[in-house]
Amino acid sequence: MDGNAIALKELFECDLLTYQDLRSGNSRGDTALHEAARFGKRNVVEMILERAIELLSARNHLGETAIYAAVASGREAVFDLLKAKVGGEEVIRRNDGCTVLHAAVTGEHYSESFMASSA
Repeated sequence: MDGNAIALKELFECDLLTYQDLRSGNSRGDTALHEAARFGKRNVVEMILERAIELLSARNHLGETAIYAAVASGREAVFDLLKAKVGGEEVIRRNDGCTVLHAAVTGEHYSESFMASSA
């Protein structure tokens, strides 16, 4: 467990981090799950999902979900984790119609996992 996950665990255990804190977005509308996915913090993603699984469908102002953020940042391990938990295709498309495949190609992240997800 990395330092971020340890700190998050302590915040949860001391009740210093609430469900509402997890749900709150930053100026771009990104939740804690978006940010953890974007930076490839798999342990943190798992911990957040244990507390707030519904954040899988939370969208930022562009309509990006955490799974989209993971692909756009080339975070394959986090993408694989999130993909196993999402129910449908609705979470892979932004407001402008771009899909995770668009994000993978734009970011030059050509892993088989990313490419297969959108075929």
